[in-house]
Amino acid sequence: MSETLCWSVIMMQFQTRAVRRCCGNDNVRQAACGQQQSQSPGKSLALALVLAVAGAALLASAASAAHIPLDITGFESGNSSGWSTKTFSTAYASPGGYGSFSVIHGKNVGVLTSSDPYVPATIDHTFAMAAGDTISFYVGFQGNDYLPYNDHGYSSISWSSGSQELFSSSIAEVGDYGNSGWHRVQFVAPANDNYTLEFGVIDEIDWQLNSALVIESTPEPASLALLAIGMVGCGATRYYRRRVQVSTPTQS
Repeated sequence: MSETLCWSVIMMQFQTRAVRRCCGNDNVRQAACGQQQSQSPGKSLALALVLAVAGAALLASAASAAHIPLDITGFESGNSSGWSTKTFSTAYASPGGYGSFSVIHGKNVGVLTSSDPYVPATIDHTFAMAAGDTISFYVGFQGNDYLPYNDHGYSSISWSSGSQELFSSSIAEVGDYGNSGWHRVQFVAPANDNYTLEFGVIDEIDWQLNSALVIESTPEPASLALLAIGMVGCGATRYYRRRVQVSTPTQS
């Protein structure tokens, strides 16, 4: 609650500064703003309060069920720290993207490749989730081979009482040297438990032309909520400015 209140105060300050900027340094607009404020004292404060309440509601809604961020901190730092990597697995950070995949946000994407035709290259990460919590991320398959060498990649999640495949793609699906494009994946935890998220890619038959799985995180809901609040604030400020301009007296 204290965090929500803090964001509300920030939004009030943001809206107050925005209303001040609408007046600018132009004498005519300053006079118009002054006239408008004298006619409706406290209007800008009321608008700021409305935005603050809306912001608090959005943040409270986002916090009602936790969003577990995909831990690619290691990839953002330029390595694969935080992930367990198995034999014949190569996991690394690729600045700006990889192949046909451009970075969505941040500066790096995670890339997983295999150097063995019989053993899947995998990385996994284990974390706790409560029932109703969500984890989301982007994943894609970059085919660097051709049929009959049907390389394929996948993502799955498992817990004490079950498992679920989250993503799967292969050369047979995307075509020779094709790619799946980014897929946004979201998983809602069915129970309080420890969950293991796994990514894997298999280089079929040969030891060359290794395909890859590309991984990227998604923005947290709170960040999206703040962006929405900012857009509402900008729209309200523009509306207020137009009203001020309309009410500006014509000078002879």
